[in-house]
Amino acid sequence: MSGSFHSGQGAVTLAPGGVAVGCDTLNAAGLFFVPNVDGHGLLRIAVSPERLIKAGFTPRALDESWLRDWLRGDADPCRTPFEGMQRLLPGQELRVDVDGTVRVRNLVGPDVWSPPDLDGPDAEQALIEAFDAAVADLVDGQDEVFCELSGGLDSTFMVSSLARRGEGPQSIRAFTHIPHADAVISDDQWVPSDESAAHDLAAMYAERVNWEALSNESGRGPLQMARLVSGRAWWPAFGPGNLEWMDTIRTRVAAEGGAAVWVGVHGNAAFSSPHTYARSQTPGAWRRAARRVPRYRRSGLQPTQHLQLLIEPAAPAPAADRDRYLRWLAGHTQVHAALMSPDAFAVPSIDPFRHRWVLDTAARIKPEAWQRPGMRRGLARSAGRGRVPDVVRLRDARGAQGADVWRGMYSDRHTYLDQVELLADTVAVCDSVDIVAVRAEVTSWSWGNPTPPGRAGIAQINRVLAFADFVRVMSDRLRSLPH
Repeated sequence: MSGSFHSGQGAVTLAPGGVAVGCDTLNAAGLFFVPNVDGHGLLRIAVSPERLIKAGFTPRALDESWLRDWLRGDADPCRTPFEGMQRLLPGQELRVDVDGTVRVRNLVGPDVWSPPDLDGPDAEQALIEAFDAAVADLVDGQDEVFCELSGGLDSTFMVSSLARRGEGPQSIRAFTHIPHADAVISDDQWVPSDESAAHDLAAMYAERVNWEALSNESGRGPLQMARLVSGRAWWPAFGPGNLEWMDTIRTRVAAEGGAAVWVGVHGNAAFSSPHTYARSQTPGAWRRAARRVPRYRRSGLQPTQHLQLLIEPAAPAPAADRDRYLRWLAGHTQVHAALMSPDAFAVPSIDPFRHRWVLDTAARIKPEAWQRPGMRRGLARSAGRGRVPDVVRLRDARGAQGADVWRGMYSDRHTYLDQVELLADTVAVCDSVDIVAVRAEVTSWSWGNPTPPGRAGIAQINRVLAFADFVRVMSDRLRSLPH
């Protein structure tokens, strides 16, 4: 074994005829392993790719086919950017037999969970009880916890559930990222700041919740942050625009003596998913979705898997859609979650929505039981009644993350143009991306002007350039390691 595991990462147990390694569902990043080292049937496993690579247990080469798949939005979550290294997903168990045979089995997921049996009010009550029990299990006597708090259903439900507990924690420190005061925010369908919603939630529990809004005072831009965080995690960053505030909050928590930050990221799957597969797909809905495609096509980049579905819509069978939902719920589809390894930030994350009790309960809920007439994400809104202020619980608009990202970019024209020119010499990227279209997009922006271009174009360009930089940095690192 390489590295040590703590609660929430994994466990190693002796099994009849071998050894079993289980990856906790709470460990979004998963575990990383190299089977059959040197042909001797040895297994090497660690909490981050770096530890395996520097120990000399891999070929020290990038897996170019996986990198191309990443750009297409189709990367296998069980593989990694590095040849010879695999990833054990949250809620999976890896068993090594005495003869060196390695087998992986799911402990959660559609092939494990029974058909759903919870319906009506029983479904909502069961999910609330499971979540409260998970929070109690994870608090485990702590007097103070630190949380990310946006204005969304998931994080507000999480913070309110902590605050309602009679047995502690006594102090809840909640941090919300808000756009910098000098940033110009473009108008679109997103609420540019969650400050008001987070403030209302904190005010409801003022005796226990100490809330603070943070903004990007460092001026660090998305490419700089992607290089920093990807370099720590040895994993490409999917959303560079969010990394500055994620890093700022975790650095602040560490400075305050916190051991972890509570997040509600997986609530998207386990709590507030709209479960649209439970409703019939109408031609009108597909037409509305298709109208969104041109703004992505203009970037000239390879579409993600999601956008490919919108371009060529095909109504899948409801059973197949539920199967995809259950794999998402299990944490078995999230390639990008591997960025959250313990090395990526100053402190790790705790997500109660990933707790096994919550996942198992959500899997038992019938698809139609998630719905409420005329109310999108109905079960979550209903479950928040009395816990979350109605102005937050019932709001339709969703907050934008990193809405002020252009403020950290608009003076960096030369940096972006230089990064574009490097694409032609970047393996796996040079033959996967339309470089001419990328250059045209970047040169079309009003550099030096604080008013941002379209959010979709910014996100796509940052994603591609940050990924290409990751490939080059990792290539250099692998070459420089002693053999």
